[in-house]
Amino acid sequence: MRRLVLPLLASLLVLSPLARAEVVDNLYQVREPVTSQQPDERNAALKRALQVLAGRLTGNPQAGQTPALEAHSRLASRIPCIALGLGPETQR
Repeated sequence: MRRLVLPLLASLLVLSPLARAEVVDNLYQVREPVTSQQPDERNAALKRALQVLAGRLTGNPQAGQTPALEAHSRLASRIPCIALGLGPETQR
């Protein structure tokens, strides 16, 4: 056990300066243009925005194509502040 722990700790000490996190402004904000305020148009824009967001958060551009995300996009369209693009700072 000790033979495994010491090399692991040494490698973590060597590699830790290379690992770092980036602060990303507006990570959760996605703007998708719509041509009208019709429900179908808004829902399509919401679906595209969730796909972009999933790709940003996971680092995988294909993350937005999963069946699980499809189910979430249908549920999110029922929430007015998400469907209309209004965040807590703009709601009254």
